[in-house]
Amino acid sequence: SAFTAKKKFNKDVYALLSRVYFDMNEFEKAQDSAQKAYKIDSNNTQALLVLGDLNYRGKDFKSALKYYQKAESSDKSSFESSVRIAQTYEQLGKTKKALDIYERLLKTYNNCYVAYYKIALSDKSKELVYLKKAISINPNFKDAWIDLGRYAIEHQNFRDAKKYLAIANYIDENDFRYYYYQGLLAKKQGRDGSDYFKKSLTINPDYQPAKEELEI
Repeated sequence: SAFTAKKKFNKDVYALLSRVYFDMNEFEKAQDSAQKAYKIDSNNTQALLVLGDLNYRGKDFKSALKYYQKAESSDKSSFESSVRIAQTYEQLGKTKKALDIYERLLKTYNNCYVAYYKIALSDKSKELVYLKKAISINPNFKDAWIDLGRYAIEHQNFRDAKKYLAIANYIDENDFRYYYYQGLLAKKQGRDGSDYFKKSLTINPDYQPAKEELEI
């Protein structure tokens, strides 16, 4: 109902629809709407991001990177495009380039929780502080909660591990890593963790760490 005869306005409607469809996993509709917005305005940031996300999802990382880079050029006011560029470089095996972007982002944005998280995983000296910083910015950031659980298990802090993993599970009860780390926690405490490892593999049959635990 928001469509009008003005193409300038319609491009934003199409772009917004494309994001909504993508988030609802209606990918064909997301593609169609994003392409319509892109046709009206090839510099529409939201449409470019959705087109990048669609290619990223399809593992066409080089095409995704082109869309993300164009989105970054069209909107210098946020870090969203830059984060996606860094994530795509990671998929392309260019880890150093990705980390350089994350480091640069933290010099400009103090609320880029993904950058804090990624640097935490690459720099042990900053790991705990940066993981906690990430969730202080975004308490619903499941990945950081799971890695806090991992960190706590590695440092024999089982009470905190249980707490962190419980929060991750509350956010998403179907994350295979949650079950893997619950299995590790059980194992460290002298209990049988095999059911957790099996559950992890039920969700993600290719998760090698869980496979290795069951082979031991």
